[in-house]
Amino acid sequence: MALRVWETKVGRGEVAVSLLNEYSGVVIRTSSLHMLINPTFIDVEKIPRVDYIFITSEHERHLDTELIEEIVSRDDCYVFSDPTSAEYLRRIVPAEMLRICEPRDNIEFSDILVEVYGGREGSARTPVTYFITTDNDRKIYHVGNSEYTVEMSCLRERPELLFCPVAPYIYGVEIARNVEADVIIPYNWLRKRNEIEKFCKILEKIGLDDKVKILDVGEVYVW
Repeated sequence: MALRVWETKVGRGEVAVSLLNEYSGVVIRTSSLHMLINPTFIDVEKIPRVDYIFITSEHERHLDTELIEEIVSRDDCYVFSDPTSAEYLRRIVPAEMLRICEPRDNIEFSDILVEVYGGREGSARTPVTYFITTDNDRKIYHVGNSEYTVEMSCLRERPELLFCPVAPYIYGVEIARNVEADVIIPYNWLRKRNEIEKFCKILEKIGLDDKVKILDVGEVYVW
């Protein structure tokens, strides 16, 4: 059975999003586009169709080469990847379908614009973050599992939706404070509920709590 987000009706000017897993996996859908970010710990049968996949780092919670191979062979979709993850993906993704992303890259297709920024993520060698403008002009920023970096204060424009980690909670606080998105969707907290509580308390103190949308895995949010 497909994930609920695939069964959700999405209007022409809307975007539907859902968390794929307990980490940073996200589904993004418009009325015509289907995108995955860091898809892991999910059966391919639950993902009926994919146009674009985005990978932020080589961490095993972000990169599942077997799953990507299944999706690409079925859907012939494009894969955006940080340089280190691309070393693994080259073996399974046709060269013409793999885009290796470096900070400050701007990649434009007929139905999507991707702006790439750097990240800083523990042992990850070349992590990146993605600012995605969809075919219906929705602005979405996904930071992988990165902590705050100065680049995040220098985005070309303010995103409508921000996906950010909250384990540790201070990562999310600093990112939310500096990025100034319309809606903040935290992830990577389901096994550390004390982290999301701390995150929300601090955002309440700085007047950002009304922007937070907390989703469980599989729950759908339409913006």
